[in-house]
Amino acid sequence: MPRMLRKLQKTSGFSALSPSRRIDVKLTKRQLSIKLYVSDTTIYLWKKNKLSPSLRQIPKIIGFLIRDPIEKENENLAEKIKHYRRVHGLSQKKLAKQLGIDISTLAGWESEKQQPLKRLLDKMNLLLKSSEKKDSFSDH
Repeated sequence: MPRMLRKLQKTSGFSALSPSRRIDVKLTKRQLSIKLYVSDTTIYLWKKNKLSPSLRQIPKIIGFLIRDPIEKENENLAEKIKHYRRVHGLSQKKLAKQLGIDISTLAGWESEKQQPLKRLLDKMNLLLKSSEKKDSFSDH
């Protein structure tokens, strides 16, 4: 299991899929499961931390909750990159391809074993800033 999904499971963040949010938006459990393209059992297992959502399901869950269920620890570049990937449902491989870098380079950045060159840092920061603007517009 990828490290990011293990962290999601440990934090109990998806217990936020509780009935109160469903009731706020007037959805039955079945309607929510249809909206998230999963079974009722899957939602139950997420809430009980018996199962972790796949990377591609996380953006749908964040959209439903209107917030990221994992507290943001965006203090450094590594955390910002991980958060960006989680919110956008991207694997390291897909983000590395978007940036035009090798996956091992991105993994090095996320593990803080490497630092990007200025050109790549600027590219990454541009991507992160454009994402923040989109996120702030979607909040209103």
